[in-house]
Amino acid sequence: KHERGVGRVEEKRMPDLLIVLDSSGSMYWNFMEHEKNERGPYHAALVASFAILHQARMKGVKFSVINFSNHAEICEWSKNYHEAENVLLRYQGGGTQLPIKAIKKQVNKAEGNVLVFIITDFGIYNWTRSKQLLLELVQKGHKIVGFFIGSEKIPKNKFKGLLDKVSFYAIKNEKDLI
Repeated sequence: KHERGVGRVEEKRMPDLLIVLDSSGSMYWNFMEHEKNERGPYHAALVASFAILHQARMKGVKFSVINFSNHAEICEWSKNYHEAENVLLRYQGGGTQLPIKAIKKQVNKAEGNVLVFIITDFGIYNWTRSKQLLLELVQKGHKIVGFFIGSEKIPKNKFKGLLDKVSFYAIKNEKDLI
């Protein structure tokens, strides 16, 4: 897109993309199951993440991936789809600690603004510190979108102060995420 102003043309570039994917135990993954609807929420999150990466690659956007549970597995900024795919496929099955330091580090490494997709079931143990990080990122011009699998609605009291700054989507049925 180009925007014309008085005597100048300014190019607006697409933001870099950071996918933050929850692979905790509550996001179970039964990849051996033959029935698609029995493979678990992690399977749906993987398919959605692959689709997002495919679109980013088609648009020429740099991307990074953080797969988190008890610790963060990171794919550095790249346009290499296979590196990101390998990180996404490392299901951990532990607790749910949003990797605040890893997210901050990856966003700071980006060349410009970042679009951050967080895909989780919202069983995040360190929510207070996570909320502070999200607010900090938004204030710096980054865009945050959260997809919460298994939720019918976003709890307004828990997200107070974020709802007008961050986009959250309740995904009642994990198949709707894709």
